[in-house]
Amino acid sequence: MTAIFEALKNFEPKKVPKPTVTIGGKNIEVDPKLFREIIQHGEDSFILKNGKIEMKPMIKSMKGYPVLKASLEKGHHMHDGHPYWPDSFKEGGYTWQTE
Repeated sequence: MTAIFEALKNFEPKKVPKPTVTIGGKNIEVDPKLFREIIQHGEDSFILKNGKIEMKPMIKSMKGYPVLKASLEKGHHMHDGHPYWPDSFKEGGYTWQTE
């Protein structure tokens, strides 16, 4: 029974490897919290800037939505001014235009 206790005294715990990520072709050791964030978003979403790991700036696309505007050319004439009940299509009136 003493052999088991001596074996446990000499037992070395398994070494846990430090988390590393590859950003910009370089392997970098990071803390576990930052490692989880990088893995969640993907390594390609981060850049190495002045020796610090930063998230790439997100490009916001401006999407235009059509708006009902008065037209000088042909356009829809609305029944009782209701925008979803076009009555006729003549000179003047309204058209859907993207801003």
